[in-house]
Amino acid sequence: MILYYALGGGLGHLTRARAVVHTLGLRNVAILSASVHLNDRRVIGDAEPLHAPPELAQNRAAWRAWLGAMLRERDPEAVYIDTFPAGILGELCDFEWPRPVPLYHVARALRWERYAEVLGRYAPRFATCYTVEDLDAGQMEFVERRSDAVAPLALRYPEAASPDEVMERIAAIASAGRPLWLIVHSGPEEEVAELIGYARDLAAMERAAPALLLVAPAGVQTAAPAVERVDCYPAAPLFPHAARIITACGFNLMQQTEPYRGRHRSIPFPRRYDDQFRRRRMMRDRLTSAT
Repeated sequence: MILYYALGGGLGHLTRARAVVHTLGLRNVAILSASVHLNDRRVIGDAEPLHAPPELAQNRAAWRAWLGAMLRERDPEAVYIDTFPAGILGELCDFEWPRPVPLYHVARALRWERYAEVLGRYAPRFATCYTVEDLDAGQMEFVERRSDAVAPLALRYPEAASPDEVMERIAAIASAGRPLWLIVHSGPEEEVAELIGYARDLAAMERAAPALLLVAPAGVQTAAPAVERVDCYPAAPLFPHAARIITACGFNLMQQTEPYRGRHRSIPFPRRYDDQFRRRRMMRDRLTSAT
């Protein structure tokens, strides 16, 4: 069994985990996560869900004890650590692994000065660090120092077909002669509301009358009159049908919308360790240099 360590609580860590598993051709994978989406087979595919005990979320000592017991029981042949090289709390620093096991790191860009505050004395040592995004100098120096090899990894997201009822709704919008604008976000709800407001402002500026379709998990609630919604995952198969795609600047959607850059509009939101403002700026720089 391969253990994929993806403790972030949202949808993004699981989406990236599935893409890494697909890209590297990993088999017999268990994903350890605190995400509420961990039981959604659309998200994790054939991987085994391992639920992190929520009561240990902020207790590093108790979490280490639970993790050590789980590792002794499951005895993985390899461990892949997503995003946070020492864990989200720094729990993998100074951690006594039950037995030597090859560690791999999937490195997404972090607000490194802030994350480095959780690092302890002995950080994990990786057989390979796969970089899936450009890292700043401090983070790159760390992964080079703590890895036997560092290699860029271009992620391939698994292909999927959208449900028939979603495609029928899109076909009805097209037959009515209205452009389709997708708003894609998994929450929180106040950010979904901000993206909807942005879409309406943009439509007014462009003097357009689009059909607004919110793509969000069923649990996301927002009062938005004249906005249809679907719980459709993944959203990427809908992108070719959209005149506009409006998102935040999370890692996965910025990757998946790149082929549709002319239709894509985005708003960065503040995160503790993820710098969405830097990601949007770097994307704009790449687009500028390509023209």
